[in-house]
Amino acid sequence: MGPVRELLPFLLVVAGLAFVGLPLIMWRLLGEDATPRYEPFDPSRHATPPEVGAFIRDNLAALAADGFTQAGDLVRDRGANITRVTLLEHPEGETATVAVVYSERGTAAPLVEFTVVLTDGRVFDVNNSVSVPVFAPHPGHEVKRFPEVRDPVRLHRLFRTLLRRRFGSPVLVRRDIARDPARFLAGISDTEYRAQVAAGYFRFDERARRFRPTLKGAYLMTWKMLPPFATLRKRRLRREARELLREIGMEGVDQRPVAAVTAVTPVTPLEELLPGVIAAPRDTPRRWAVRIGGFALLLAMTASVVYQRVQARRAVRLPGLVVPADFPGAIRALEQVTAHAATPLVGRDSVGAERESGAYVVTVQSRWANRFLQAAHEKFAARGFFLSRFDRNFRNDSSSVRLLLAPTADPYDVLLLVGTRGESDGRGTADIAEWLRTFARERPFELRNVGADWVRGVFASDVTDPDDVVRRVEAFCPRIAREDFQGNVAALATWVRRSRAFICRWQ
Repeated sequence: MGPVRELLPFLLVVAGLAFVGLPLIMWRLLGEDATPRYEPFDPSRHATPPEVGAFIRDNLAALAADGFTQAGDLVRDRGANITRVTLLEHPEGETATVAVVYSERGTAAPLVEFTVVLTDGRVFDVNNSVSVPVFAPHPGHEVKRFPEVRDPVRLHRLFRTLLRRRFGSPVLVRRDIARDPARFLAGISDTEYRAQVAAGYFRFDERARRFRPTLKGAYLMTWKMLPPFATLRKRRLRREARELLREIGMEGVDQRPVAAVTAVTPVTPLEELLPGVIAAPRDTPRRWAVRIGGFALLLAMTASVVYQRVQARRAVRLPGLVVPADFPGAIRALEQVTAHAATPLVGRDSVGAERESGAYVVTVQSRWANRFLQAAHEKFAARGFFLSRFDRNFRNDSSSVRLLLAPTADPYDVLLLVGTRGESDGRGTADIAEWLRTFARERPFELRNVGADWVRGVFASDVTDPDDVVRRVEAFCPRIAREDFQGNVAALATWVRRSRAFICRWQ
């Protein structure tokens, strides 16, 4: 009990800052403009992290094939965070929103949402937001959340099924979004905040023309974001979503999932690219609120994070993981240990056409995957299965990465299943497999990772001549040296020697 007693004063201070002080800061300093300013997205003016661009592009492609047409692509820069919103319309009346809110620090919150407005004014939404809702629910606006459904076409089917189940065949209000998408979004924001005023979460400051949180709203919204409340609510939302899927007979896996973007590559601010040309932004009350609030939130989460990491390190030892001998059983074991549903991977044949690969992928946090793969790879391999990182993401953070599980332990068979290739670089699957086999005969290595356009091998012994390895790799796949290491082959050779590994990627 000695250490606990010593930590008790610190924990009380942390709890006070988080649960009492932080809501007061938010109540005093935060607010939302009555007329938020959105402007058309211009890639020449608005730098976008590659993860955000890929998330929006992949969702738009899937929804376009499902009958949607783009009505607007907008961005809103609030300094501390940026919102990128793409609006789409369907001929039958529903609206689709693909959005990502991301910060200059690299965090992100993605969303795909389908909405209809009935003639009596009621609104029905279905989305796959991974964030915990903090606003008060209000009459006339029904929202269903499916955070584990990452396939936008499947989410659209869910939306239509629930719409018919809830309202039959309703008459929908047709909204002309394309005429002025910025005004449309501003109207949506105004409607939502006025509903929050009615719920007692916000008040309207006539002089500043801003919606500001009430003391009640500041406390309730802040507490909803803090542990353990946020964790418990997130679990409840996911459980309710799974139960509803079973109830309507639409449980299963996504056919073409688009991974949620929870972390992005921070974009270099223009003032750093053009020193002296653009003045540095002044500190504002909002920025100070974010800094102070972030510090208090960090303190509040310290104990929770330490506990979760301790539990995670125990979990990745996987003493209780039993991998069945049959592939369906192995898939279930992977789903159980990751707590995420596995989805079939769509591969490519020798001419690049899509086909069922027979392999499965599951999306997890990269930080967790780094430890999990070390412990689980051999257990699955012992049963004749190949477990690998599918996305080339080795970051030690909360960003998403897909793990691949294939029904064979031979990595060269996995290459064929996945259809690893680089069309722009003129590298086909057969070419890549032949080069890897030749390289392995000269320098024995184990192929540990296989992706759609990349591979990673780990050498069987120390690399005493990394420069020769770099020359061989650079001749067949020069992008790693040229792009990832900016042409610094000496740094690449150092990495090869220290890691005893190599990576090839193509486009």
